[in-house]
Amino acid sequence: MTSHLQTAPQMKCRVYDYHKGSLALAPYGSHWRVLRRLMTVDMVVNKRINETAFLRRKCFDNLQLWIEEEASKLKEGHGVHVARFVFLMTFNLLGNLMLSRDLVDPKSNEGLEFFKAMNGLMEWNGAANMADYFPWLRWLDPQGLKRKMKKDLGKAIQIASKFVKERMEARGVGREKTGDFLDLLLEFEGNGIDEPDKISEHDLNIFILEIFMAGSETTSSTTEWAMTELLCNPETLMKAKAELTQVIGPSREIEEREIDNLPYLQGIIKEKIASTSSISTTKKGYG
Repeated sequence: MTSHLQTAPQMKCRVYDYHKGSLALAPYGSHWRVLRRLMTVDMVVNKRINETAFLRRKCFDNLQLWIEEEASKLKEGHGVHVARFVFLMTFNLLGNLMLSRDLVDPKSNEGLEFFKAMNGLMEWNGAANMADYFPWLRWLDPQGLKRKMKKDLGKAIQIASKFVKERMEARGVGREKTGDFLDLLLEFEGNGIDEPDKISEHDLNIFILEIFMAGSETTSSTTEWAMTELLCNPETLMKAKAELTQVIGPSREIEEREIDNLPYLQGIIKEKIASTSSISTTKKGYG
């Protein structure tokens, strides 16, 4: 027998009709097919991935600087929470890919607010909700998850909507296109028969939020698990370091094109992706 949890989105995901605009939660239909096509055909393709290599390098260089600065401030016996910095780096990378801007920037109040709201969304979305198991408790919202979700989702949608409107205004005055994912979404034209003519502003905002939720937490959690397992298995760590030294060298920075020459390191990453959860409910700090 199919359970209620398998047939309906969780209660907290129904706030602001999030489930209707979500690629992950929307029912199969024209809307879902459009989003899936945009993701698999236009966004996650080799050409676009290769074209954005410089953005990943920029964000990774920033990651190194953040970790070095943090390490220089530490007292003896303390460590660096690498996963937090990976999370921030990934968030910035997605910001550049989607919106052509750094979102984790001390000078950007909007970026900081967006980060905090998205961080809250990921925390509430990953929390078990009693009302999903006992539907008669929905009206009570005993854990306050729906209320918290509504607050953070509302803030995130408000900021995402502002980003979209700024871009539309810039396009309206003839400003040069950036070629990022937001431009791609705004330029979409459906056939008007079995798919919409345009992606609505609501669905556009939800899609942007979902990209951030899907891409940031998973990367940082996988990295955290992989590094933890390596530290617990010194022999495996030594083999990975030996491969890096042999292929890359002791002092040169690795380039993306060289990853194919590191089969042992790739094996470690694939093993972690297959064997551990990529979702964490731990809240990541900004500073």
